Parts: sequence; C-alpha cells; structure tokens
Amino acid sequence: MNNINTFPVDAARLKEGISILEKYKEKRSGLENRIICDERFWCSRHEPTPISRTSDMPAPASAWMLSVVTNKHADMLENLPSPVCLAREKSDEEYAKSLSCIIPAIYDRLNFNKIYSDIMYDKLKHGTGVYGVFWDPAAENGLGDITIKRINLLSLYFEPGITELEDSSNVFYTSYADRSTLMEAYPEIKDYKSIRGFEGYFDGISDRDDKCLVIDWYYKKQIGTRSVLHYIKFTGDTLLYASENDPYMENGFYAHGKYPFIFDVLYRESDSPCGYGLISITKNTQIYIDKLDENIIARSIMASKPRYLIKKNIGLNKSDFLDWNNPIIEVDGDLTEERLKAITLPALDTSVISVRDSKINEMREVASNRTVNYGETSNSLTSGVAIATLQEAGNKVSRDMVTGSWNAFISLTNIVIELIREFYTEKRFFRITRPNEKLYDYVSFSGKDISEKEIIIGNDYYYRKPVFDIEVRALKSSAFSRLAQNETIINLFKLGLFEPENASVAIAVLDALELEGKSSIIENIKANAARAADSTSKSKDTDTKNTDKLSQALHGATEKLNG
Repeated sequence: MNNINTFPVDAARLKEGISILEKYKEKRSGLENRIICDERFWCSRHEPTPISRTSDMPAPASAWMLSVVTNKHADMLENLPSPVCLAREKSDEEYAKSLSCIIPAIYDRLNFNKIYSDIMYDKLKHGTGVYGVFWDPAAENGLGDITIKRINLLSLYFEPGITELEDSSNVFYTSYADRSTLMEAYPEIKDYKSIRGFEGYFDGISDRDDKCLVIDWYYKKQIGTRSVLHYIKFTGDTLLYASENDPYMENGFYAHGKYPFIFDVLYRESDSPCGYGLISITKNTQIYIDKLDENIIARSIMASKPRYLIKKNIGLNKSDFLDWNNPIIEVDGDLTEERLKAITLPALDTSVISVRDSKINEMREVASNRTVNYGETSNSLTSGVAIATLQEAGNKVSRDMVTGSWNAFISLTNIVIELIREFYTEKRFFRITRPNEKLYDYVSFSGKDISEKEIIIGNDYYYRKPVFDIEVRALKSSAFSRLAQNETIINLFKLGLFEPENASVAIAVLDALELEGKSSIIENIKANAARAADSTSKSKDTDTKNTDKLSQALHGATEKLNG
C-alpha cells in the first residue's frame, strides 16, 4: 500500500473521522437506549418494572404484543413488492421492459424475500428498517454484482438533528471482522488498536478480542455544482481504503452520489430520519396486562390450595391431616366448626377481568388489530368477496404501512438501476420465467444500454441519460384476495359473459377489472370467439354449397321435363 501521508486521506483524517463518529454516537444515546429496550422487551428479557413484580412467582408474559407485530408483519409479506420500470421517453421502452425483467431476477438471486421480511420486523418493532445496497466487486467470481443487506440501525451513525439521511455530512457504518482474516487481507495492519463503545446490541456477546471493529465512512464533497460521494474504510488507526486516494475515483465512490442506505420508517419522529415502532406504543399496555394476569393467576392458585384455621391443642396430628394419601385421620374430642374451619376466599371481582379485557382491546385498537384483521367474522358471512371486502376495509392502517415500504422500495430500485448503469460494463445474461408459464426466456443486458448518450440535433450536441419511473405491484395476493378474484370470475362465467358472442363485452369488462392473469383470460376469449366465428363461417359455406347443389339439381330436372 502506498504511503497514506501523500494522499488527501491520511492518519490525521482518520482521527478526525473518529472524533466525528464519537460525537454522533453521544448525541443519539436516546435512540440506542430505546431500541435496546424494545429488543429486550420483544425477547421477553426486559428489566423488571416497579409494577411488574410483587411475589416470588414467575411473572406471566402474555403474547398480545407479539400478536400485534406478527399480524402486521404478515400484512407486509402479503404485499411483497415487485418493480415495473416505465420509460419516460418512447425510445427507452425496450430498456424499461428489460429492466422490469432483470431487476426481479437480481432480487431473486439475493433472496430478497428474506431481506424484506427481516427489515419489516425491524420497522414494526423499532420503527425503522434499513436497506444497504452496495456493489460487491468480489461477487460472481470477481466479475462483481449488486448486493442488498439488512442493516442494523445501531451500527449506523449519522448527523444529529437531520430529517433525511442525504442531508447528513457523514454516515458511518460499523461492523466486526475476524482479526486473523483481516490481517491476512491487509498485511499493513500491525498494532491494532480497538475502538470501544461501538458494539451496538449484541446480547450475550462480550468477548470480542478476536474481532476487529471495521468502520465504513461515507461523506460528501461539493465539486462545483455536483455533490460527490466518497468512502473511507479503516480499522483502529489503520487505513484500508480511501476513494479520494484512488485515481480512478475522481467522480466519487458511486456515480449516483447517494448514501447506499435506504430508511423504511413506520411512525416518523420530527427531528430524525428514524421513527418509533409498535413496541413503543404497546409495551406499557402489555405490562399492565401481564400485571393483571399475575394477580389473577396468583388469586387462582390461592383459591385452588385450601387452608384451615384450627385451635391449638385440637388433638389433631398435622402430618396426618396434610397427608392426602392417608384415608383415616384420628382426632381427640368432637369435630366442630369452632375447632377446625376452612378459609373461604371471596369470589374474584369480575371488574378485574373486565379491566384486563379492556387493556387487551386497547392494544388492539391502538395497533389497528381488530378481530377482522385476524380473520374472524360472523357465522353468517360466508362469501369470499364479502370477507375480502370487510378485511380490506379494516386494513387501512396496514395499507398505509405498505405504502411507506413501497416508497422505500422505489428508492432502493432506483439505486439498483444506477449501479447497473455504472458497473454492468459487460453484458449480463438472465433467465426470465414467462408469466403464468413454465417456459424461460434468456435476456442479456449491459449498463451501456442505459448510459449517457450523445444526441445530435442539427449542429448541436446534447447528452441524455435514460430515466425510468418505478411502479410497484404486489408480487402475490392474499388467500382471501385470490378467493374473491376466483369468485368474481365464476360469477361472470355463470352470467354468460364469456360466451363467444359476448367476446367484445367480456374484453371491455375485464380491461376495467384488476385481476391477476386477466391477459390469459382475454386471449382465451379471443381464441374462442375466433373459433366460433370460423365455425359459423364454415357452416354458412356448407349451407351455401348445399343450396347451390339443390338449385343445380332442380334446374337439371326442369330442363329434362321441358325437353
């Protein structure tokens, strides 16, 4: 490695970065404490509260809050996003169509379903899920490819007081690497000096002597009217890489100039790019439910264990009395209530159960997890369309959450397109499955196809870069949505809409409906109509031929009679 003192990024710059990082960490202690508390609460390992313990019995921990989060998580997964690229100019339509095929293929290769699921848990639990989208030069046997990761928010540091991440002057991402592996890859690491205090939330892991804290430092510099993104990677006081020291990075580390992190926020805070989640708004209610459960259970245990009041010197052997396996117990004197009396507990006040139930309903209402969201309906409601309609009416909050996640997905896909534009210098080949078929197409694509191009208009030269709008659709629909769709199609069939003579009306109706696979239905309707028309035409030809033959026969018979 070259002497770093001869480059813009040197040892003094690393010290400056560490100082900025420590300041960022100090200012966000409230966010860290909240996330750590929420995570412990989620795992039922939260610290006891003043109202949570009054006895030595194990504290009950009901799963109402877990049910709230998992139910919303299921709603998010039922709306797993898939991108459709739309060209802003007609000349780019072919590229938009190719991108609409290859970007989902890239997501499939990265197992995006799991990444999305993990980030949705972060979003719902803590209020913020974070995507990291990078170019990995070691992927595909050194050819390089796009990679997307779930980022732990506690490992990400940014400028305090901002509302959008792009407004931060610096962004730091910390991670741990095996010390021996890192020193083998970077022999210049000699005296490693660990930086403490940036471990984040690693429950149960305290010994990290065999690990190196690696810091990825992203920052922006203004060059003329352009904002350029640069990148420094270092561990301790050892520089591993700096884009400003790289002569091939004069235009920045990434040409798109954005931080490679996308925030998906649930309930946004006013002075932060982060938000708070369902645990923050339901954990106090959960504590009260558990406290009431504890009291109810303790009362039930007391009632299930009989106790007695006895006079002294009653003439009763206590050991025999407490031995339930002994069928005969001898006593001295008469047996009367004055000598031996059972302790009778008063009945549990029903208001205790009512308060507990009201707290459960409060949690459901606050989190918009009503009975219909769990799939519960009245016995009289059996229609799939009616059930789906009722569920959709109760899913307004879930749809709002989904909309936020889709907006973050659009930002993610835009960065993926920019990485394709910059790094797909050679043609890449993708296997694409045709919709509703088991056949494959093979598509090739190169970043050069969508790179900036020179356009000549008259004697003037212009440079234009193809730009695409991203439309998002759900990759799959819920079971009730499919049931409602199937029921709609069956009802249309019963009404005779799909009869060949009604083909034009059926096509118009289907065009107006949002149904999956309706294109194949329309094709079948057109084919059936064409076959019916062909059959009718052949029938008419046959009738015409038969009529002609009959006319010829009659004409011949008439001539014979006249002759």
